[in-house]
Amino acid sequence: MLEAGVLYPRTGIPGSGGTFFGHHEIPWAYLGGGGTAIADLLREEIERSGAHTVVVSSEEFDRLTPVAISDLCSALPFAITVLFYYRRQSDIIEGMYRTDVVHGRERRTLEHFVASYSGALDFGAFATAWSSAPNVKSVLPRAYFPKHFPDGNVVFDFLAALSLPTSTERDEEDNFRYNQSLPWHAVSVIQKLREMLVSEQVIGRAIEAITVVSRRTPPERGALMSPAQAQAIDGQYLERNAAFHASFCPAQPAITPRAEDDLFHIQHQGLWPDVERTIEWLAEYVIRTKR
Repeated sequence: MLEAGVLYPRTGIPGSGGTFFGHHEIPWAYLGGGGTAIADLLREEIERSGAHTVVVSSEEFDRLTPVAISDLCSALPFAITVLFYYRRQSDIIEGMYRTDVVHGRERRTLEHFVASYSGALDFGAFATAWSSAPNVKSVLPRAYFPKHFPDGNVVFDFLAALSLPTSTERDEEDNFRYNQSLPWHAVSVIQKLREMLVSEQVIGRAIEAITVVSRRTPPERGALMSPAQAQAIDGQYLERNAAFHASFCPAQPAITPRAEDDLFHIQHQGLWPDVERTIEWLAEYVIRTKR
């Protein structure tokens, strides 16, 4: 994209861990007290590039305190537009739980995870912290509804929202939905495998196989969290969500609590044949390869 005057910096992208995108090291540096050094490197790369637009992205930015946000924006003497995606709070918590289970960071039940969750869920406070920071000219919240995105891909929606160029050609990789949580039943199976003391090497191979398949299949509606659990969480944010929506994104879809869903009850009663076959196949696979 640099030929079009758009820079996706190398500074801040982790040098290991299997990812080639996401500037996670920038917020990590500010969380760890090393923000000045990485901001200097980022500013130097931007100035060398000659680009008129720079895209810096990471989910980890939502962990920054208002002071850290202000320090980061002060260190970048450019006009800054902040774009972030919001969705139902219960969906965020379940997504984090699925991710942490897959990466081996979480072995507790979903109920215990929900009870101790401390991530950023107040979108109004998040938007206010960024809109108040130096050099920030605008904050653009976007509703995270993939089925409404061009090609179902958030990347294309992101680029369009910022009026950035997109390729008219699509290759096979564009059909992948990157950074997507595994299906609910896969997460349940991974939990069971760890309870069985299956090696992480075997679990890792199973996760890789499921990931490839799930990236190429339509997103599922299933969930680990019951409608009642989700409604209890979302109910805590009704007033704050309404205020956030009215102040920052009245033209975007509002956040609504999760409705009752018969699909949840069907899938968790073991009445979904495709899911049951998937679980049986995976169980047979790990038993054959367990060591």
